[in-house]
Amino acid sequence: MATISIDSLAGYILEELIAYLIRNTGYRLLVDETQDPRELKNLYNGLNVRGRGALHQVDVLGELLWVPAFTFPLRLMIEAKCRRKKTGTEVVRNMMATLIDVNQKHFPTLESDALDAPVPKYTYVGAIFSASGFSDPASKLALAHGISLIDLNTTELSDLVKASRRAAKEILQPTGVQPFTSSNVEVIRGVRRRLRTRLATEPLESAPLTSEEVLPDDPLTPAVSIALETAELFVGMAAGPYILVLKADDPTSFLQYTQERPAHDVSIHWSRRDNSGRTWFIRPVHRPAAYRLWFKLPEQLVMWIFKSESARKNALVAKELFFSTISIYRHSEGRDSLIRLRYAPQGILERAPASE
Repeated sequence: MATISIDSLAGYILEELIAYLIRNTGYRLLVDETQDPRELKNLYNGLNVRGRGALHQVDVLGELLWVPAFTFPLRLMIEAKCRRKKTGTEVVRNMMATLIDVNQKHFPTLESDALDAPVPKYTYVGAIFSASGFSDPASKLALAHGISLIDLNTTELSDLVKASRRAAKEILQPTGVQPFTSSNVEVIRGVRRRLRTRLATEPLESAPLTSEEVLPDDPLTPAVSIALETAELFVGMAAGPYILVLKADDPTSFLQYTQERPAHDVSIHWSRRDNSGRTWFIRPVHRPAAYRLWFKLPEQLVMWIFKSESARKNALVAKELFFSTISIYRHSEGRDSLIRLRYAPQGILERAPASE
């Protein structure tokens, strides 16, 4: 019989914290079939998405509030792994299979196309967050199939991961690891509901929490506090296949600066002292003290940059090739904004404000 482990429950908790931290990236959370009865279905294990051949349980599902030109509306499936070992190819394969099936659901033939009523069509994409990074085969497989991988194995996010594991352990510790039955499904559902209520990420009108769900010493409190303190993670779209999760030392300062200069030149720096060169930092050229962002370099770029003695040359090529422009889309308080960070090599002055 399958079991629910501390790592599995920690992954569910981490998913909800991530959904809160990236809440302003423009995705509305989908949690109930009433939001889209044609595509979604509630089952005992939670929300499911209809595929061409099966129903697929999804932990966190978001829909982009705007539709990019010449595309279908985007829906994002998020999965988080809180294991102590690197996430391997089996997780990527599962995501691949799910995306293939749900994206092929509406597969018209010449005969049926003329008879069937038109229905909305979505493009489903996937992102996997991992607390311990990814294996090299998993990274290559995800890159080949357009699945975004986000490595949370950084000093700056370690408290978030530790809090998720600690909360899962405290929830399961009184009874130990139990068989994965409907009661455990209720535990997961209750944990998700408490987190979404406390983080205000529940998009539907929810009934008040019952006395059984309200805990005086809720083990989720430290994890919620860390998420609230972190405030926000920014998702940057770089050139090519890479998505960057950017953390600001002070999110408020970053947003204030970008309100004045939504497009501006930045410098990108790294040092082997910072996570062996894997953590890179972004500052504005015009006013370097205004803010600082950092991101974890994608593992495939790490391997390529540091595979030889010409690391600095390779890093410069990576900056110019992949990070020449980093776009950050935000939707907050009903307003849309687009932030563009333009990499400026040392010695190149920031463009005049008129060109922005």
